[in-house]
Amino acid sequence: MRILPLVLLTVAISGATAKDSGPKLYPGAKAPKVEVSSWIKHGPVAASDKYTVVEFWATWCGPCRTSIPHLTELAKQYKDKIDFIGVSVYERGDSFDAITANVAKFVEGMGSQMDYHVALDTKEGKMAKTWMEAAEQDGIPAAFLVDPKGIVVWIGHPMGLEEPIKEALEGKLDVKKLQQEYLEGSKKNRKVREVHQKFGESVRLYKAGKKKEAENTLKPLDKEGGDLAEACNFVRPQRHVYARHA
Repeated sequence: MRILPLVLLTVAISGATAKDSGPKLYPGAKAPKVEVSSWIKHGPVAASDKYTVVEFWATWCGPCRTSIPHLTELAKQYKDKIDFIGVSVYERGDSFDAITANVAKFVEGMGSQMDYHVALDTKEGKMAKTWMEAAEQDGIPAAFLVDPKGIVVWIGHPMGLEEPIKEALEGKLDVKKLQQEYLEGSKKNRKVREVHQKFGESVRLYKAGKKKEAENTLKPLDKEGGDLAEACNFVRPQRHVYARHA
């Protein structure tokens, strides 16, 4: 089982909980529009019959910096078949103008290592909401592969794009299977998020000296067994540490 980190990414990206009905965007679903505040490099993508990769990143994201050159390599390799768009999201700054300037400076600094279409999300975070949050993607970088008909056929980490791209172009990508796996994975992740929410509640109770109540917050999840019980056992040893340093 893959337990999500306790920090569950340093940005609170998704507000999804175990009570949600599931992601609105997944393999096999219609891709949302690409609506950005500005194009930082290479301008908007012209309408065509190509595939499109829409990738989400941020200037402060270390893993994003690592994946950017890889995306550039793929963009060059598949320039006649796939358009690559990198959308900056969840940026930090005193004003949107400052954020825009910072993103532009970052892209300029990357130079030829970041050589594909680059844009900045809207001030309201429309791309983050309609793509990332709709797909229940909790971390960046994240990439979406969209076919010429506007259907999302794959969602995942950009470093894992090569195989699905190859299969998609060869007509061998099993989108129905990917959809089933994605929805099942999202359901499990919502349960893990529930564990983290209970963990936070347990920490607060422990800090207040209510040790018994703190332990009881996780017991209902224990009863469900399986992955949830394992997740509870994972967070329990950490609770006291977090309580002392919170």
